[in-house]
Amino acid sequence: MSHTETQSPKVKLGNQGLEVSKLGFGCNGLTGAYNDPLSDEEDVYGANTNEIMVGKALRQLPRDKIQLATKFGLLLEVGGLEVCGRPDYVRRCCEASLKRLGVDYIDLYYQHRIDKLVPIEDTMEELKKLVEEGKIKYVGLSEASPDTIWRAHAVHPITALQMEWSLWTPDIEEEIVPLCRELGIGIVAYCPLGRGFFGGKAVIESMPAKGFLATHPRFTGENLEKNKILYERVVKLAAKYGCTTAQLTLSWLLHQGDGVVPIPVYNWCSVQEKSNGIADNCICAALRLDLAFSCFTNFIFYISRAFSANTTGTTKIKHVDDNVGSLKVKLTAEDLKEITDAVAINEVAGSRNSAEMESHSSRSVNTPARNGNVFTGCVKDWKAFSKWNPSNGGLDYFQERAGSCIVEAMLSRSAPVFYGDLRSHERVLFPFSTFIGYCKQRIRNTDCGPGVCSELEGHGLTGPDAEDAEDAPEQIYLAQVPIMNVDNKEKVQLETLREDIEMPEFLERKVLASINLWMNNAQARSSTHYDPHHNLLCIVAGCKQVVLWPPSASPMLYPLPIYGEASNHSSVALENPDFSTYPRAKRAMEYSQKVVLHAGDALFIPEGWFHQVDSDDLTIAINFWWQSNMMSSMAEHMDAYYLRRILRRLADKEMDQVLHKTSSTGMGEMKRNICELHSNGKADHRGDDLDQVCEKTDSKEKEVHQRNLLPELEPIAVQMLHELVSLVHEHVNICDQSQPVQSTLINDSAARVEGEGKKIVTANLFNLEDDPVAKILWTLQPSTLQHVFLAIAYNFPRTLEALILHLLSPVGAEVLTQKFDEMDQQITEDDRNKFYQVFYGAFDDKFIAMEAILNGKESFALQVVYLVCVDVCNIRFCCVGGVGVCFLELDV
Repeated sequence: MSHTETQSPKVKLGNQGLEVSKLGFGCNGLTGAYNDPLSDEEDVYGANTNEIMVGKALRQLPRDKIQLATKFGLLLEVGGLEVCGRPDYVRRCCEASLKRLGVDYIDLYYQHRIDKLVPIEDTMEELKKLVEEGKIKYVGLSEASPDTIWRAHAVHPITALQMEWSLWTPDIEEEIVPLCRELGIGIVAYCPLGRGFFGGKAVIESMPAKGFLATHPRFTGENLEKNKILYERVVKLAAKYGCTTAQLTLSWLLHQGDGVVPIPVYNWCSVQEKSNGIADNCICAALRLDLAFSCFTNFIFYISRAFSANTTGTTKIKHVDDNVGSLKVKLTAEDLKEITDAVAINEVAGSRNSAEMESHSSRSVNTPARNGNVFTGCVKDWKAFSKWNPSNGGLDYFQERAGSCIVEAMLSRSAPVFYGDLRSHERVLFPFSTFIGYCKQRIRNTDCGPGVCSELEGHGLTGPDAEDAEDAPEQIYLAQVPIMNVDNKEKVQLETLREDIEMPEFLERKVLASINLWMNNAQARSSTHYDPHHNLLCIVAGCKQVVLWPPSASPMLYPLPIYGEASNHSSVALENPDFSTYPRAKRAMEYSQKVVLHAGDALFIPEGWFHQVDSDDLTIAINFWWQSNMMSSMAEHMDAYYLRRILRRLADKEMDQVLHKTSSTGMGEMKRNICELHSNGKADHRGDDLDQVCEKTDSKEKEVHQRNLLPELEPIAVQMLHELVSLVHEHVNICDQSQPVQSTLINDSAARVEGEGKKIVTANLFNLEDDPVAKILWTLQPSTLQHVFLAIAYNFPRTLEALILHLLSPVGAEVLTQKFDEMDQQITEDDRNKFYQVFYGAFDDKFIAMEAILNGKESFALQVVYLVCVDVCNIRFCCVGGVGVCFLELDV
């Protein structure tokens, strides 16, 4: 199919070195997202399909001629659109996009929307790592506030900022455009044609009955009729300048200064066929391309072929030619003013976004500070902030509004520490007014009067058990007193205070589980725990210090057994912790983050994050709980599968830590010996010639094989072979060297090991440091291991049999299989088949050898699973499957 070359000159986007075409190509319309309802996919607007389609087209073109940009961070969940900027999610998205696109790197990787619950620094640091790894070249943001831009740019240079910018959406010109100029950030203008409004008459005369535009504020009802007046003005101006409305609109944007790249979207949908083929993204494309001009037309051609056999590339190229024609339209300063005045922003009817999408815009909202997701001063506008202030009559206000309410409080003898398990505290009911009295008493700093003591009788706090009656109120803490509770409305105790609390903007679309009051009259400490919900802790009065740990720090905090009633709390006491019982807790603070919250501040605590809170005298706080998407999106019928997958992932991670930690110490001497051997070029045979030692025991077997690999071995391999053979002959008592080892020996769990005059059962060896065979295998490179085992198999098969069947411990079996896996990746399939044929051919029964290795590997894995259950769930097994198993405690 023939087609002409469509040229778009290159420009620098930002000052980081990225060059792109002056007019970009938006690919969101490829899957019809602009006019069709949202597709039911994990990402929005057919992102997965778009990337697959673009990947097909890219295979037809030279990769180095195309600048490819894509995005992450905006998800289509069951409850609507969700934004995610967590570092782990960033990496997963990038790797998935690389796979779908079939490329090794992405030129420009955008954050689609800014996650208001994740510090931008956390997101940017992961993007910086992806740059360093070569998976992306440049970083971009979309719909970000000035503060977010500043903070992100400080972590890693931002190359491009993608913002909606058009004749009827010019609001970024006041603050964001000057900031980008100052920082050297290019601006990619999405929706440059006003979501297609200025693209042609068909858009406004033939509105789709469904899809995004059908509900957009500027395209519906009276607003649309008002906006048609603006469109007619642009039509007249386009005629004046001898161009189309689309060309005039794009040219106006291209004249806004250097480093501005509009990206009109090209849509393959029927409505856009009628409207000159020009469409723009309803939200912000999940995928964008900026193309070097030499491949611009070719890309359109191949995209149309990849999308559908029914789509004709010629028509689409015509539309591209039409838009590229905007580059030829020349406008003076007076012309630009005339066009701007024709679409005065105060005459535009309707907001630029739907309410749902506007809630995801972060132009005027900053991400939380790096110090623990703190929202400074966000509570100061609440009525509660002024009315509840104890220094300004707040306690009297409480007395009047809610004094008669009955509240449930924690009563603890361990105060000021309040532990969450039921054995450490009692729940008591009394009037809210009573607690207000304790607070007033605290302020007056007077002794406990008879009224207070009488209220506490019956709870064991008076009489001989109360040495200081004045301290009794300090043993009471109003914790989690419900103001609103979706699941248990009957237990709501302080609903009357609800009107004093304002819903934070970023929670408006969340489905809240509860709103609770937390109030203490004296200093208090809560035990370390996590919540099964997302938590926003808002300080109304006083001050709190919060120590946070990520879920990955769980082993350091020793959570109570998962089958217990307080399984979300740590076993480690806050005061005088027992490090002999909980040794890893010594390092817990290394994994923590400390945050101080003052009145007016709020802290976001993600689900699963451990936290320990210290409260000053007379502190009042409100917290919001809501369920995370992670749990709500997990189908119950998949629970068993998820449990197995998660347990396996934890086990793999634990296994890696066990091997690498134990191998990092105590192996220096072995490595030094290997280095000395390599430098000397010969092995220490300990006074005996290796060939002579081996020949005494394996002479008959050696005759069977025609090939002798010993002369071909490198010095390092010779020493390692010597070490392994020596271990076998020193430790395993082979009764008759002239007879084959019987297969029944594998069942001899007490195979005799005579080193240092004592018996050792290899089945109990799970530590790399305790196993000389595993240590040797661990130090060998896969290629060296291959040569060593081939030499043993050819020359000393009975020694190999004894090594595998009698001296290979569980940790040794794990190390051996890992080395085999590494070797398999480095050699050809033929060499791999020959190796295993020789290796297992040395055994009388190769299946028994395989069974021995697999049994050892699974035994090691079982120990690792046990460690995971102890570290994460605090479950300790005495037996598995009815068979007693001896587990070793490994401090890892």
